[in-house]
Amino acid sequence: VVSGTQETMQLRLGELENLRVSQEPAAVTLLSEAFAVSPIYNFISHGTPCQGRPWTEDEKARTEKVISFLFQQNLKLHRRENWCKCGHVHVEDQSKPLVGCTFIMRRPHGKPISTLTILQHVGSMPFRFGFSCFKRLLEANDWFESTFKEVTEGKDCIELERMAVHPDFQRRGVGSHFLRQALEQAQAEGLDVFLTTQEEHNVQFYSRLGFDVVCERKYEPANANCWYMVKRAAANP
Repeated sequence: VVSGTQETMQLRLGELENLRVSQEPAAVTLLSEAFAVSPIYNFISHGTPCQGRPWTEDEKARTEKVISFLFQQNLKLHRRENWCKCGHVHVEDQSKPLVGCTFIMRRPHGKPISTLTILQHVGSMPFRFGFSCFKRLLEANDWFESTFKEVTEGKDCIELERMAVHPDFQRRGVGSHFLRQALEQAQAEGLDVFLTTQEEHNVQFYSRLGFDVVCERKYEPANANCWYMVKRAAANP
């Protein structure tokens, strides 16, 4: 357990654990807030890049609805393999701990997720948000999956996805604290950990945790730069 202060707020950080059903709403809220400015999710929602202008309130509302739906389904889909992780933050004067951090660690030997299973989770998307939105999701997913396979050269590895930290606890070492626990487990198993980020400022954060940039690609439809990073497993002595 570690502690820290921000103004008068005292924090205690617990151990990383698997996300439970009761914690999903809090995790979805964290993810939706964290990825609201993502060029990829905004493109999926609207079909055009932002082109440097602010999003309107209606556009922001639509993006929020789309990504909240996608994260709800994504967590349900991955939680069955215990790939969804969360870290609790205990705040003084509050009786219940808060979900302070969440992310997904996709492992190489989990049960395959079939197309039918995916459709069961997101099959209502065309009716909720339109077929074009659904089509953009599938096209973006195909691009990222194929690029990931190319970058990893098809080797077994762990993929770190969709990391978010509660806004009240950012720049407090909360994300680093919980992610280090997951990385230590991956190191013990001798597995490389790969990730993709579309935010350049995240590159510095992950670099401090031992990740290196292996390549930079651009998803042209969304005009989005993507940094692929890896933390290599320590070589066996």
